[in-house]
Amino acid sequence: PDPTHLPVAPSRARPLREPPSMAAEMVGTLRALLQSDKWTRTTAEKTFSDARQQQPGATVAGLFQALAEPSVEEPVKEQAAVLLRQCLGKLRNEGSTWSQLGAPGQGECRAKLLLLLEAEPSDKVRRKVADIVQSLGNQLIDIEDDERPNNAQAWPELMPKLMTIVVDGSQTVGLRADALWAVKELLSSAWQIMVANTQQTLGVLKACFSAPSEAVRCYAGQLLCELIDQLERKEDRSNFVVLVEDLCGTLKTLAESADNAQINALLQSLQGTPALADFLKDCFGTHLLPLLSTIAKSHKEEDTQRLALEAMVSLAEGKPKAFAKVPNFIQATLEVCITFLCRLDDDLDSWAAEDDDSAEDEENYTNGKEVIDRLCKCMKANDRLPQIMEMLKPAIAGLFQVGGWKETVAGLAVLSTIVEYIEDEDIDRCA
Repeated sequence: PDPTHLPVAPSRARPLREPPSMAAEMVGTLRALLQSDKWTRTTAEKTFSDARQQQPGATVAGLFQALAEPSVEEPVKEQAAVLLRQCLGKLRNEGSTWSQLGAPGQGECRAKLLLLLEAEPSDKVRRKVADIVQSLGNQLIDIEDDERPNNAQAWPELMPKLMTIVVDGSQTVGLRADALWAVKELLSSAWQIMVANTQQTLGVLKACFSAPSEAVRCYAGQLLCELIDQLERKEDRSNFVVLVEDLCGTLKTLAESADNAQINALLQSLQGTPALADFLKDCFGTHLLPLLSTIAKSHKEEDTQRLALEAMVSLAEGKPKAFAKVPNFIQATLEVCITFLCRLDDDLDSWAAEDDDSAEDEENYTNGKEVIDRLCKCMKANDRLPQIMEMLKPAIAGLFQVGGWKETVAGLAVLSTIVEYIEDEDIDRCA
């Protein structure tokens, strides 16, 4: 099936009206807003505010014209996008700019936004236009949780247009990525449409996971994780299990990239809610656990290492009993934590002399202790603490046997972290 085939209602939009001089005046005001001189900026702010109150339609039209004019400088276009987002915000407030545009003007805004998104060559400006699109869409679309419409009546052109751009290999990488990002941001309002069109959604995500662009693959992974977060019903989530291997492949290739921005973004989306944890629990041990453990232990950037460990422990917190049964999960998580605890300054005297503020620089050390604490807490609440204790006993003994100062400090850190969770009956059961 065509992944972009959603029913579209005919548009009733009619052009916004603006005086002939409005576009030039608007560009002048926008340029003045970017000046360093405070008086010039303040005057421009008042000019724009007055125009927005007195001539809302002409003001919005002027902003659209500034965005559509190729000769206007990029920073001026960015400023126009920021102000347009404000004009199209707080739709339901009494006297909002949106409410004063009327139905024809509102329809023209929706149409012009989609045209701008597709036509804008500047990455910075286009991302801001995509942000306006998702912001307006999230305000307009209101679907009940138990409904499964094929499209959004409030903006029927929106999802088909975005999906068409996303799967169109002839479009620029930046445009496809921005359209996919907008879809991801619309999930909180439009996830029901994605579920109603499950096969189309699967087709779009499958195509994006195989795209050459890292950004497109990353957003596909984020969209999948965030879509799963929205789905309360297990039968809805189960339709997307076929994409787990694609998600893992994307995670692996992004981890090998020179820039860690994309892998960090995807790891943040993997931080588990109960829905995502339930979705991943059956394949976690074979697919994601080896990847996350490797990233946490050996990625060149420490913030990426911490995000990988955070994904591991947050998923366990989402479904403690299920993840306690995942083969090697607890052991692998504890091994990462102990690896973090051993990553201290090589100079013992320098490390010992650090005050508390300086010691905060040892973020992996601190994070390792925190994750052991969180893992113990969630497993104790679910009667799985003895399982952790059994694995920690040889690990702690091994640290002290090594005899190095880092290992000794790590062993003491583990003991000080777990002591509050050990009660007399736990000691008897672990002995």
